[in-house]
Amino acid sequence: MSPIQVRLHTRRFRFRWAVVIAANFLPLLLISPPAFAAKSAKKAAKAEAKKLEEPKEVLIFKNGDQITGKLLNSTGTKIKFDSEVAGEITVPLENIKELKSDRPFAIVPKEPKGFKKRAPVVEGIIQLEAKGIIVVPVTPEKAKELDEAAAKPEAKPSEAKTIPPAEAKTETAPPTTKPPAEVAKSIAAAPPSSTTTAKPTIVETTPPVTVETGRLIPPDQIGYLVDDSTYQKEIDRKINWRTGWTGNITTGTTVIRATQDSYQFLTDVTLQRTIPTVIWLDPKLRTTFHYTQSAGKVSQPGTVTTITNIFHVSAERDEYFSRRGYYLQQVNFDHDTTQGLDLQQIYGAGVGVTFFKKEDSEFDVTADLHYESQAFNSTADVTALNRKLIGSMVSEAYTRKFGKITFDEKTLADFAWNDENAFSAAGNAGVKLPLYKKLSFSLAVIDNFQNDPQVGYQKNSFQFSTGLSFSLQ
Repeated sequence: MSPIQVRLHTRRFRFRWAVVIAANFLPLLLISPPAFAAKSAKKAAKAEAKKLEEPKEVLIFKNGDQITGKLLNSTGTKIKFDSEVAGEITVPLENIKELKSDRPFAIVPKEPKGFKKRAPVVEGIIQLEAKGIIVVPVTPEKAKELDEAAAKPEAKPSEAKTIPPAEAKTETAPPTTKPPAEVAKSIAAAPPSSTTTAKPTIVETTPPVTVETGRLIPPDQIGYLVDDSTYQKEIDRKINWRTGWTGNITTGTTVIRATQDSYQFLTDVTLQRTIPTVIWLDPKLRTTFHYTQSAGKVSQPGTVTTITNIFHVSAERDEYFSRRGYYLQQVNFDHDTTQGLDLQQIYGAGVGVTFFKKEDSEFDVTADLHYESQAFNSTADVTALNRKLIGSMVSEAYTRKFGKITFDEKTLADFAWNDENAFSAAGNAGVKLPLYKKLSFSLAVIDNFQNDPQVGYQKNSFQFSTGLSFSLQ
């Protein structure tokens, strides 16, 4: 085949493929722009409809300024308001003059001191004042009616419900008997009238709900203020195994390649599930899972390779029998090569107390009775290093949020009733500093103490780690 024929053959081949590609993709190119345009228009219409459905409330300040938006919640001393202009803001209640809203709200009373029961929740239309919040109680049926009325456009005066004249009822005085002369005079004096008599028109109206019939709740008695639809949704929420989970995943790694090769990595996973999922309802159930592992290896020619492996796995389930107290069941597994501990297992049950729980802090104390099994490295007498213990564990846990910075710590002490030397303790503390959205920078310390470790091992093991943490909330 000559070079000219080869070129012609190649051009024909390219032309055929171009025709095939155009035949297959040209319809897509013609259809795609309208389809994408229709999809974008549909999405914009949904967003606009959702925006129109959102309630619009007016917050008026004492200095005369006012903003429009949506009331999110309140703690009695301050409120959170989602403004159309400024976004989400927090305003002290003392700076507010009035809130214009037609939605019903639920006022959750503040937690009483001690172990007393919380007062019942009050639901109704609210009016903000300097002395507190005035609530006009409404029934669930009335609340639903108000929500439906708020969603509908306002009726015009001409649309007022009018009873037809045929249905209007008028009261007439009973006929009286008059002398014929008086009847003739009245007929002569009466002006000419049409044959039909005008009948009155009756308009049905509903008396407006006013705050004069309401109940004043002082700020020091208000725990939380939430809209009634959110409150009803939370108390009627269906619970399944995926409901209410929060937590974070933290990881950090160090690698060195030189005369001495080494690596170290840390993984920490914390998961917690709380039912109900909101803080303004009394807790019922809480499940906690924690896994942490620190592993590393150091090697150098002519020396013994050192391997480090420390891990801890624990799970706990709390069932509240009151607003503060709960029963607990827990299981723990520990392994620590730095102390010669092959495996420690704990299975126990006990009680706990939540001394306080707020939006930014929580403090718990627990105590249990458990069975414990310890197995150490068998470089000495195996029977002396394998222990079966009955003991008790006392622990405390504290969490505090400073804005977006989170601090948490936990310490525990483990006592054995049948072996006084088998005492252990542990503690950890960490700080998470926000970086970007759900990503944070983590600083953590972990300390483990074994009172009677294997011969040749130290009693204390200390870890300091840094890494990145991803929030699952």
